[in-house]
Amino acid sequence: MRVFSLFVCLLLTVGCGTPTGSGSGVPDCRYDGADCAEGFVCRPADSGDYECVDASENMDGGSPTEMDQGPSPAQDQGMPTPTTDAGLPDEGATDEGATDEGIVPSVDMMPVSDAAPSPMGRFTQVATGAYHTCALKADRTIVCWGRNNHGQSRAPAGEFSQVSAGYWHACGLRTNGLVTCWGDNDFGQSSAPESELATVSAGYWHTCGLDPDGRSVCWGLDDAGRTTGPDMAFETLSTGWYHTCAITPESQVQCWGMNTDGQSTPLEGRFTHISAGGLHTCALDSEMAVRCWGADEFAQTIPTDVMQPFTTLSAGAEHTCGIAGQRAYCWGRSDRRQTDVPDTGFVQVSAGLDHSCGVTVGGEVLCWGQNNHGQIIVPE
Repeated sequence: MRVFSLFVCLLLTVGCGTPTGSGSGVPDCRYDGADCAEGFVCRPADSGDYECVDASENMDGGSPTEMDQGPSPAQDQGMPTPTTDAGLPDEGATDEGATDEGIVPSVDMMPVSDAAPSPMGRFTQVATGAYHTCALKADRTIVCWGRNNHGQSRAPAGEFSQVSAGYWHACGLRTNGLVTCWGDNDFGQSSAPESELATVSAGYWHTCGLDPDGRSVCWGLDDAGRTTGPDMAFETLSTGWYHTCAITPESQVQCWGMNTDGQSTPLEGRFTHISAGGLHTCALDSEMAVRCWGADEFAQTIPTDVMQPFTTLSAGAEHTCGIAGQRAYCWGRSDRRQTDVPDTGFVQVSAGLDHSCGVTVGGEVLCWGQNNHGQIIVPE
């Protein structure tokens, strides 16, 4: 998947040390955990990997190593572009000249930090995307922050009852039942139908909702059938990166779409809550225990050992979070501190790509994890 010239490999090895598992033989300092030598920093390179480069490069506000134009459809009729060795689309380059949209100029100028508290405003829901976050305020308006290269952090005005953040787009359910989406629309994932829906869930290149009768309504890219759900009623629904899952009135799980890692093959049992992530899915069974299936490279399907029952959960790209006894717990990939939960009470939690957020019992929003585009800094 990654091809480098011998010359580039030799140069990068000086800064990174011994390769630790990158497909190219050169360590990816983000995914492989390689420590950069003194004078070198971990930055995105032309390959899409994060590599150790001279710390003096690109620190003067100049153009980044790679200009990210967003994912483009592959030549085979809209199938997803090649992914990283983790199985998910990778992104890390910044947008030149985009600082007026609140985007941090360099990955290294906004380091991963501890939980960033929100102002004292009241929130009722938070939704994490790839590098942006949206939240529903008590006055029913939506506010978003973080990366805005596709307009995904520019929330529309009006009153909403729900918000959902996808990879590079977001959607909100208005109080009149109509859905409005904003952000990337390369595959029609932001072109919501002009009909009333009861819920909405934004995925990677597709979005789904349930109509008032509980039937699934999906739009966007339909490779592997991710937008073609079974003709039946559901109680709740969740979209992942490339698949969709829902729970029937009989408490059974139905999934459709990509199934490369078993993410669309649910476990047997009765379930009350469902969350589709990157290449895995998690659900709460009838005893409020977490059960997951699909990719498990980072133990994202193995929940933390908690004595209390869980009340809600959220499957992210390669990590999962849940709430038990008003405490939030996260497990799985943790290289960006996306599983380092603040020590406070939560009523809702959302796991994104490399960051997580939650609504506290006091109605505040706290976020933690990757912060290269200000996605964990709640605006005033």
